[in-house]
Amino acid sequence: MNATGSKKRPGLGALVLIGFGLGIACGLFFGEMMAIFADVGRAYVRLLQMAVIPYITVSLVAGLGRLTPPQAVRIATWGGLVMLTLLATGTGMMLMAPLGYPDWEAASYFSSSLLRSAAAVDFVSLYITANPFDALANTVVPAIVLFSLIMGSALMVSSRKGPLLELLASLDEVLMNITRFVVKLAPIGIFAIAANAAGTLDIAAFGRLQVFIWNYLLLWGLFFFLLLPGLLIAFTPVRYRELFRECRIVFVTAFVTGSSLVVLPMLIERVNQILANHELADEETEASVDVLVPTTYNFPSVAMLLVLSFVLFAGWYSGSSLPVSKYPQFASVGLFVAFGGSNIALPFLLDMFRLPADMFQLFLVANVVNNFFFTALSAMNMTVLVTLTMFLIKGRVKFIRRYVFAFLGVLFVATPLLLKGQAILIDRVMDYEYSGYQEFVSRSLIKPTVDVSNREYDPQAALLSEPLERLDRISREGVLRVGYLPDALPWVFRNLEGEFVGYDMEWLANFARDLQANIEMVRMDSANIGHALDSGQIDLFASGQIMDPAWAQFVTTSRPYHEVTLALLVKDHRRSEFDGVEKIRGQSELNLAVTRSVPLQNAVQKEFPNFEVSNIDSPRGFVEGETPEVDAVIMPAETASAWTLVYPDHTVVVPEPANVRLPVVVALPGGDPTFRLYTNDWLQLAKSMGTLDDSYERWILGRDTAEKKPRWSVIRDVLGWVE
Repeated sequence: MNATGSKKRPGLGALVLIGFGLGIACGLFFGEMMAIFADVGRAYVRLLQMAVIPYITVSLVAGLGRLTPPQAVRIATWGGLVMLTLLATGTGMMLMAPLGYPDWEAASYFSSSLLRSAAAVDFVSLYITANPFDALANTVVPAIVLFSLIMGSALMVSSRKGPLLELLASLDEVLMNITRFVVKLAPIGIFAIAANAAGTLDIAAFGRLQVFIWNYLLLWGLFFFLLLPGLLIAFTPVRYRELFRECRIVFVTAFVTGSSLVVLPMLIERVNQILANHELADEETEASVDVLVPTTYNFPSVAMLLVLSFVLFAGWYSGSSLPVSKYPQFASVGLFVAFGGSNIALPFLLDMFRLPADMFQLFLVANVVNNFFFTALSAMNMTVLVTLTMFLIKGRVKFIRRYVFAFLGVLFVATPLLLKGQAILIDRVMDYEYSGYQEFVSRSLIKPTVDVSNREYDPQAALLSEPLERLDRISREGVLRVGYLPDALPWVFRNLEGEFVGYDMEWLANFARDLQANIEMVRMDSANIGHALDSGQIDLFASGQIMDPAWAQFVTTSRPYHEVTLALLVKDHRRSEFDGVEKIRGQSELNLAVTRSVPLQNAVQKEFPNFEVSNIDSPRGFVEGETPEVDAVIMPAETASAWTLVYPDHTVVVPEPANVRLPVVVALPGGDPTFRLYTNDWLQLAKSMGTLDDSYERWILGRDTAEKKPRWSVIRDVLGWVE
């Protein structure tokens, strides 16, 4: 009760939390029906964004303009010192992240990142704009900030800056009033955002990604609740409760909207209030805060460094963990590319360390959850950085020894122990069993449209006395005879049900259906292809068959319908020994092997002319440890990736530079141009219609083609009120 006897109304912060809680509850109850609030949430975020970019420009120019050069130097010096301290702390935490990953077997499907060089980032365009209005229109924040800093610096030394500063002060107030009005709508906007997110988030999509999410949340919690506030209270009179009381709306709004940009005006206001609480409010303070907040927004924060730890997770997830020897390179390059944001930094780093580029799509799934925490931590990072910098500038720093020791204890003792404990807990709580092999060999054809049988190849069969018209025979007998290699992963192999599956089998099933025929599979090795075709035992041979000009002189082939890249299948722990062509050439004692394929042998001999390369019938003996004298098996990267799914203690390496591309063809009978023309035309049509793309997506890239089920919700799955 207040003095008038009426009940005290809840404040805006409480209403925001209530809106957030109701949104989560409605999302869980109604599920995907809450997608109707998506536009309401987007509208609220856009209202917040509407005044932000003009505010950054106005506050930076006005803030710098009100300063003197000595004041600007103090801001840069002390702000830089605090920022370096935070970045050093964040880098250490980032590199500790793998301590939180359990020791699980892992492997991944083929990734196109194995074949690509890292894309260059145009930092010049990102930070320097030839047209400031274009940067403003396209929200190129780094370029906007740099332009504003340059303009503010010029205004700082101008002798006639008074009238412009008055105008900028008026604009600053107008833009802040807009932000204050929009913030009053926060309970509604945050309810809409939370309801849509909770109702549409697909929990089943996470799987083993949960390890990264839990690891991220642990490090986030340490930073948000202990390390960053601890650094502030260890060196200033600001207390823990005061920090969260003054800035809770900033943190909650950043969390729910998923944008730290939209809270910059609010953040400036709340930091100024904290400084006023300690009698530090004056014109220099306000100008300094106006400069520091927008400027620090564009620098990497501890939140961004935690995001970069996904690169270390990607290595663990794909079975190609980044060695500790590469941590210095990862940390230094990571800090540099982090200026471009996660959408630039992560693909760049994944390519740089030859990790699957498709892992970035997995990050986007995790980011559905993590982005809320990322933006809240970014807001906390800016709050602590700016507040601590201002206390340093004003000479009001207090060294509280017990808090400093507590900070160091959390960083160097508690964090490693908690991460290791989390890894043990995850290992025991999550019922994990490597499922890559099971998932791979359990797959069926997308559309099994024909019956498939098999019979044995007869090496003694007589050759045909005259050419056989295959299309006539297939039409007459209703059978397409296909030769294949054993262990031809992922092109042709048998799944757990004994069915013939794989990339080639997918299109072969459609090919046979169009011929109105079933398929008869004939197992053989590559040395018997010519005899099997000439004796009429098979109509074609398809097992990811590689072609080169020398081999094409003896066997008739289709036009290429796919390309593969030369790679090596090696033990996980020896990956770094084979990641460069020159590195391999410098190890003359290596014993390399190649499967019995004439085109593959020719390609290897051309790439490594001074090596003695042995021939093996199948990689199986190598991966099962029966050929210890072999150091690596040379094969297509697509094939090697499939073998790592079956044997996850091995990995695929495409040596730099990845430039040995080989065509994949179908071996066809000679003397039957009609069948060859039909096959070529059919493959061309299949490529145009996407049939080969579907097969590639499923069997090479490993993407699931199952229809997505509706997300779980109380109203559907518990009460059964809707279907």
